[in-house]
Amino acid sequence: MLRRHIKGRGISDPRVLDAMAAVPREEFVPPDLTHHAYRDGPLPIGEGQTISQPYVVAAMAEAAELKTGDRVLEVGTGSGYAAAVFSRIADVVYTMERHASLADLARERLGALGFGNVHVGHGDGTRGWSDHAPYDAIVVAAGGRSVPEALREQLASGGRLLMPVGRARAGQSLVRERRRESGAFTREELGTVRFVPLISDVPARSRVHELPFGLARDGVPKYSSPMDEQNLLLEEMTWPEVEGLLAAGFTSVVIAAGAVEQHGPHLPLLVDAARGDRLAVEVARRLGNTLVAPTIRVGCSEHHMGFPGTISLRGSTLKAICLDYTASLARHGFRTICFVPSHGGNFAPLAGMLDELRASAGPGCDVRAYTDLHGFVALWKGAVAEVAPGLVDRVGGHADIAESSEMLCIRPGLVRGELAAPGHVADFDEALAERIFRDGFRAVTPNGVLGDARGMSREIGERCIARAAEGIAAALQGAP
Repeated sequence: MLRRHIKGRGISDPRVLDAMAAVPREEFVPPDLTHHAYRDGPLPIGEGQTISQPYVVAAMAEAAELKTGDRVLEVGTGSGYAAAVFSRIADVVYTMERHASLADLARERLGALGFGNVHVGHGDGTRGWSDHAPYDAIVVAAGGRSVPEALREQLASGGRLLMPVGRARAGQSLVRERRRESGAFTREELGTVRFVPLISDVPARSRVHELPFGLARDGVPKYSSPMDEQNLLLEEMTWPEVEGLLAAGFTSVVIAAGAVEQHGPHLPLLVDAARGDRLAVEVARRLGNTLVAPTIRVGCSEHHMGFPGTISLRGSTLKAICLDYTASLARHGFRTICFVPSHGGNFAPLAGMLDELRASAGPGCDVRAYTDLHGFVALWKGAVAEVAPGLVDRVGGHADIAESSEMLCIRPGLVRGELAAPGHVADFDEALAERIFRDGFRAVTPNGVLGDARGMSREIGERCIARAAEGIAAALQGAP
């Protein structure tokens, strides 16, 4: 492991190399995964969490410039592995974990293995651990829009604080801050990262930590793709990474089925494809140990062909694509394949092809699909009711307040808010759906909108995304 995954990828600090050699990684993984302990990839440890891959731990330790005599705070204990490595360099390590069960297990494990200079706490890591401050180094293994002020306040003069900063989808930077004797901070950006969110005082979602780091040309660690909600994406991984995750139990996969079609005068054609990208990741996070296959970006949109720009697949074409996706993923060892439509015109075709998809997957692989179109619109209504009860009647099912608000969260630069206008405002019921699929969208709504987008907001959008993902995940988990 040291030669290939650590030294071979540019880690040169002898203190870090010695520490990595001194900590038995197999003691920090579940018993049934010990034979995978030294693979350079994350492994599940419970609570939807993972033990960080070896290179990530080494790179973070080197970037934090840990040394003998240091007092260290780690935010995000997990299995305790990283804290154990840090403790072989520093004098004392305090580590804070949000999940009580993981904190208890890490505390017990570290004690049994003789890591007496590691102290495990359970609580909100964004607040640090002020009882033992100040710290010479603070290492945060989750990203946020800014460094919590509580952590800065607990950093000693001359201390280093390492944390991914920025919005995950817009790109994060691994930031190293130093505190001067004057109390002022200097700031360095070490490279592009994508980490899970740093969460404060709310229940955790299923998350997966890191995929391999890279190196910048100057030899400084460049943290190129730690895994967060975006980096569940299969297409961004190398084949050895996929192989390792399959072996570690990530044998479920989500496939979004989107569309390229009109979405009124204020939204771009790519709405359903972009929403599919986000929705698939959110559903995968909630299912746990689940990866995300590339979104099927064009769907069955014949009922939108009255509007320029719409591209539509025949139902037979969509079925052929889904069959090939299913057969490919099943051959690689995925055991649960979940189709999630992000376009209304794909719900019925997916329901109709489900038996053939299951036959294509073969024995030992379960294929599921979310096919409740009216139930999906109800999820949107419930979400809007939570944030803006007076605007629920603007949920119509297409380019409305819910979908437009989601796009404010996903691709805000493409939303022409000033062009938002009401369309056909009515409940999306069976009769309306039948008319749309029979006569086409334009026969119902001249501007291509069902509902009303006015009043859209990011707050509504995030709630709609969350409630939709929760509802779909629950339905998929309960599918026969």
